[in-house]
Amino acid sequence: PHTCPAPHSRCCATVRRAGSVSAFWLVRFGRIMEHIRRQRRMPGYEPNTRHCIHGLDADLIMLALATHEPHFSILREVVLDRKQQEKQKEAIEAGHVPGPPKLQLLQVWVLREYLHKEFSTADYSAIAGGYDLERVIDDFVFMCFFVGNDFLPHIPALEIKDGAIDMLIYAYKQLAAKLGGYLTDAGRVHLPRTEALLREVAVYEDEIFERRRKREEGYQRSAHARAFASGGEVPDGAFGSLYPPRDATQQQLHDQIKGFGAQEFGSEPETLELSGSLSGFHRASAHLYATLFNCTGHTAPNQPFVVRRKKPDKASLKQVSEREASAAAAAAETAGVSGDEHLDFDTRLTLRLQRKEAELQAQPDEVRFGEKDWKERYYAVKLGMPKAEEAARREVAKHYVQGLCWVLMYYYQGVQDWGWFYPFHYAPCASDLVQLEAFSGGRFSLGAPFSPFEQLMAVFPPASGHALPPSYRDLMVSPHSPIIDFFPIDFRNDLNGKKFSWQAVALLPFIDAPRLRQVLRPLRSNLSAEEQSRDRFGDTLLFTSRNSQIGAACAEFVCTPSAQRAPTLPLAPACGLSGALRPSAQLRMPDSALHAPHGVGGYGLPPSLDVCTSVAAAFDEPPHAPHAPKLLRGVVLPEPALDKHDQPHFSRDSDHATRLMAARLNGQANGQANGNGYGYGNSNGYAKGGRYGGGGAHTPAGRMIHGALGTPRGQQRVGRDNQHQQRAQDGPRVFGHHTR
Repeated sequence: PHTCPAPHSRCCATVRRAGSVSAFWLVRFGRIMEHIRRQRRMPGYEPNTRHCIHGLDADLIMLALATHEPHFSILREVVLDRKQQEKQKEAIEAGHVPGPPKLQLLQVWVLREYLHKEFSTADYSAIAGGYDLERVIDDFVFMCFFVGNDFLPHIPALEIKDGAIDMLIYAYKQLAAKLGGYLTDAGRVHLPRTEALLREVAVYEDEIFERRRKREEGYQRSAHARAFASGGEVPDGAFGSLYPPRDATQQQLHDQIKGFGAQEFGSEPETLELSGSLSGFHRASAHLYATLFNCTGHTAPNQPFVVRRKKPDKASLKQVSEREASAAAAAAETAGVSGDEHLDFDTRLTLRLQRKEAELQAQPDEVRFGEKDWKERYYAVKLGMPKAEEAARREVAKHYVQGLCWVLMYYYQGVQDWGWFYPFHYAPCASDLVQLEAFSGGRFSLGAPFSPFEQLMAVFPPASGHALPPSYRDLMVSPHSPIIDFFPIDFRNDLNGKKFSWQAVALLPFIDAPRLRQVLRPLRSNLSAEEQSRDRFGDTLLFTSRNSQIGAACAEFVCTPSAQRAPTLPLAPACGLSGALRPSAQLRMPDSALHAPHGVGGYGLPPSLDVCTSVAAAFDEPPHAPHAPKLLRGVVLPEPALDKHDQPHFSRDSDHATRLMAARLNGQANGQANGNGYGYGNSNGYAKGGRYGGGGAHTPAGRMIHGALGTPRGQQRVGRDNQHQQRAQDGPRVFGHHTR
């Protein structure tokens, strides 16, 4: 996850968190970024250090930008589109062994170049100090919050696939001359300027939803036309029950296809031809039976329906948990299905799962975005708030603004409150994010993170209970569990305008953290020593080669008998890494054999290394210091990767909205910028302060995110380090003022 200084290459070190960190997104990646932020504030830090981190989460891109370390790369697996995935699956079914996944490097310095091209053309003359790419990058990271991340849902009008990032960039550039400053400063949100940006988006809410509705209607008309042309139109209610209807023709189709599918793959005949005179209704039934019995079906009007066997998958539906099987049986009994049906369990369960998918796709659009009174319906349907409850809407907006502040501070200064969460499944409308300064006054309380087992209990479904001790696992399934309500068998999935089930909003209950901890606390005394170790945070570990400068010192330290060495070894600034080393009993000694972990295979690794020259020790980070989001003195920027032909451009959807926005903004007189008003602060009014989903954004900078995803008026840019230092001494901050 970290790093080797370059170009001098004095050391090559990897710093990671030991213990059960895989359950902790905040701890795993947050600790890595916290390590980088701390190191860059220490004397002797090499400003040209190279960083590389591995992961597909688009939040990593934003976190990397927020470090303001230009020599940063993100190693990512190449994401295959649907056609590529289908081609790969066919190759596997044909017996081909897939190779290792292809990887790509996202180079953050190239993204910084794109952002410079995007934003540098705006007018920043009204901002003290003028254009500053580092401040613009911070504002860009913040604006991407509005399209959704791991901590907050997206604002309804802002969808990445609709060009929302392009729209935000355009609005930001047009307003730059009027805002009087940047939206953020070192992790703090300027609320009035943020409100001004959202006000521009809100103007086009109705138009955005109307265009979206018309586009979806066009898609539906095209889909219906294709279905009708292929003779596959399905009447309403065809799949409304657990089992298909039982007229004579359907029964015959069922028996024929089931018998054909039961034969071994590759046996003769390889195809089954059914009558070409089947109605659209019966063709749809034949499609269902073909899927059900591991076959494929091909149909065309007035042509025979052709069925072919598929190569059996290794996975079996019998791997579905017993709870799901019991629930399926209970659902069948409730539906009044007789027990003498000749469909087997796999068939019944497959039908139930297909019915659930069909029900999900057939969800009625109760909000009807783009039609009159859509906003009232949105709050009533999605958030359970009658249209008259204006105070309730304001409460949603307040929590959302607090979330914006929390996430930005997490990106730039670390976690401010381990217990905070956004307590709604949906975001407020952009037009309701007004009078944001009125939301100042709240406090964050740091608290403590969940232990590893507590975290797993908070995020795992019962089907993943095997990763937990038996006593914890029982709480997920026992009807007498005091927290069984945290683990519902059935819950609603809301597509919320999306097309695929994996994009749906899972309407699960929010975890009551105090109640969860209270129930789990007595169980810890019954854990084995190994389980107790898994439920603790481990040391931060440093791994490096013993041939490096740090490695030589580390090897000498850990190999010295404990009676003859000091408890810790402070690292000299010349090493390029600040902190102290401690010996750790769980780590191997340098130059000893290294054996592959038990159960790890398929990676082409040798079974063991006779001599491994790596060395490791426990690592104590230097004291926390406020992050300075700027380039460090002495940094050498990479050679430009772009030329004059690499210019930003908008998508068709966003181009329409931005042209309308341009017409409105250009017709306005230059307004005065909002005054002070940072969400957290005193005279400055500061506001205290993780899933970019779906398709990619359309500008070059947005495409690099892969769908993932400024100085206030009256302050001078000079002495910015002193300002950061002063803020660090100001003590705890609240919404709207400082407490001294």
